Amino acid sequence: MIKAAQAEFNFSDSAQLMNWLQREFGGSIPFQKNADEKVSVLPDSALEEIKVLYQQRNYQQAKDRLNVAARLVQPNPAYEMYQRLIEIKLAGENSKKEPVKNPYSGEIPAWKKELQNSRQRLLELLRQGYPQPQIDLVIAESYLWEKDFDSAEIFLEKLLVENPFDIDVLLDLTFLHPSRYKEFGFNRVVDIYQRILDLCPLEEAVLVQWVDKIIEKNPGYTAPPQYAVERIQHYLKINPYSYRGWLMIGQLHAHQFQKDLALQAYLKAEALAPRNGVVHYNLGALYYDWKKYDLAREHLQQAIELEDYLDAYLYLGVILKDQGRYEEALEKFRYRVAHKQGDDDYYAIQAMKGIQACLEALGEAP
Repeated sequence: MIKAAQAEFNFSDSAQLMNWLQREFGGSIPFQKNADEKVSVLPDSALEEIKVLYQQRNYQQAKDRLNVAARLVQPNPAYEMYQRLIEIKLAGENSKKEPVKNPYSGEIPAWKKELQNSRQRLLELLRQGYPQPQIDLVIAESYLWEKDFDSAEIFLEKLLVENPFDIDVLLDLTFLHPSRYKEFGFNRVVDIYQRILDLCPLEEAVLVQWVDKIIEKNPGYTAPPQYAVERIQHYLKINPYSYRGWLMIGQLHAHQFQKDLALQAYLKAEALAPRNGVVHYNLGALYYDWKKYDLAREHLQQAIELEDYLDAYLYLGVILKDQGRYEEALEKFRYRVAHKQGDDDYYAIQAMKGIQACLEALGEAP
């Protein structure tokens, strides 16, 4: 019976187990005194599960689990707190998907209404003396999503005083204007990233952003700071199966024109993530710079097929143009221009130049 139950749901969920047993036995076993009486679950167990999902950033799963648990237990302030925290996190995620609207329309987006309602309830919990640093942190983040940076700073400053080693607080500081970093003891955003990595070398997402800043601040003819290479190498000793780690090492070597070392790192990344478009794009770009155009085209095409990687279209367009395949090149260039990422999109600008060159070669230039 238990084996059959496991095939249908997570066996650790006692509420679902009770429901399954009742359904299987047609309600003939009196698991409840009253058919209308709610089944009770262990509140601490359910709440701990919700906390774990929340900490793993699985906010939708946490919300679904909370909705089930809330129907089975008496009203509990801890449940309401997590409900509001999760609602704000989901509202923040939805804000990124919101299409650009006329700022003068006066219409409040649904995500913002949800965020403001949940924040108001969290503020009430704080006024009632409910002590929870998580509340302060999520309230600060809610203001960041609304671009109310002054209000966010009030909560971030309080949190940093209480715990200067809180990585989530440090990450939120990076969203402030660079002119405000000195108020918190930093000069640049890269300094904040370095502090986080000093506290936790396994923060891969932060390491990726940090490397991007290192490359951005160091011209191609200069060597990347040795401490940057050493930090990534240290990370790879801890996590040697990280394709992103090898990708970052490869990018630093490619930036310094050390093609052989870059290729070794990229190939290790490809072995760990053979279906990752970013890896194939970097391999394609490296082979292009190496004038190995057949290999470059192969990897760039894979980058497009796997992830529709936009910048791969520019490289492919250039290769096709140089081969005299102007119509095919035009297709690639025009696609890249159609997906321009802003007025200062360098790759889109280069694609426009490619279009002009192809039209001139075809005798169709205006």
